[in-house]
Amino acid sequence: LIFDKNLKLIWKNYAFDKKFIATEQTSIYEIFQSQEIKRIIDNSLEKNTSITFTTKRKDKEGKTTWLQCNLKPILKDTHKEVVIVESDITKLKKIQISLALKKKYITQSIEYAKSIQQAILPSIETINKFFEAFILYFPKDIVSGDFYWFSDITNEFKKSPNYNKNIVQSSVFVLSDCTGHGVPGAFMSMLGVEMLNYVILYHKIFDPKKILDKINHDIQYLLKQDTTKNSEGMDMSICLINRKQDDSVEITFAGAKQSLFYYSLQEKKLNRIKGDRKSIGGYHNKNLEFTNHSFIAQKNETIYFTSDGYIDQANPSRKRFGTKRLMELLEKIADKNMPEQKKIITISLKKWKQKELQRDDISFVGLKF
Repeated sequence: LIFDKNLKLIWKNYAFDKKFIATEQTSIYEIFQSQEIKRIIDNSLEKNTSITFTTKRKDKEGKTTWLQCNLKPILKDTHKEVVIVESDITKLKKIQISLALKKKYITQSIEYAKSIQQAILPSIETINKFFEAFILYFPKDIVSGDFYWFSDITNEFKKSPNYNKNIVQSSVFVLSDCTGHGVPGAFMSMLGVEMLNYVILYHKIFDPKKILDKINHDIQYLLKQDTTKNSEGMDMSICLINRKQDDSVEITFAGAKQSLFYYSLQEKKLNRIKGDRKSIGGYHNKNLEFTNHSFIAQKNETIYFTSDGYIDQANPSRKRFGTKRLMELLEKIADKNMPEQKKIITISLKKWKQKELQRDDISFVGLKF
């Protein structure tokens, strides 16, 4: 299409004439009637610059045709003409619309899955009945491969051979980071939750080491890892927490490629208790045995659980937040109340991350006795 200095049509090619209705001397604004396109054209002419835009127009049969238009102002001796080259992109646009709809439906489905996943996680209100707590839970995508689990096992533990009368309340807390994130990670997290329900609540296994041993075996069996050779699994921290009559707390911890952080008021120091350097699941991890670590915490002391998402988060210089920096941060804020700690940990992550994309699912839990 060529338009004169008054923006009237003076030439059209055969392909345009065959498909659309427009006589000579038709205004450019009659052919392009969208207000947004009019603004684009006016801006291009005012600045005397070429521009590309997308629009749609009804053809002679009343069907919608999508067009990619390249507009170029051309200076001719004493006047200016405007040339517009149009390309039919209807097929491409239909594909884009179809993909957009599919994305919408998939996203809606995953959003619904998120509500299911959130529903199986213990609420902060439930945990706060037993501890002063905070929880950070930031999925990388809509659903997460991280999960946490909690159960009050006081009545069940009284029947355990490890029970003694000094124990007034018993509970188990778990934080886990499954292989992957997004939908695959979420599938693994649902499997992990169900396994904990099965092992702890059904089989009444409360020893953290034995829980990890059992889940490691069961994941390999359920995922047929002997034959499929897949390496799906999870990192996990488990704490058996026994509160005693004197308000001290006996903690037994076992970790599969995760550490527990414990702040001692007496030492005014943050301690790191390392778990075993092996994950649950994977055909390489057959017949593994995990290790228990036991210690006594006092009233108002705190333990922290974290997946590797927080520690591995990169800043714009591609530097990890790191374990050392995290421990220094926790040591500074451990005497504050839990809502304030949560706020500081969240702000510290945002300041570190800046505009960098989140690398992994992030879970962080603090329990104060």
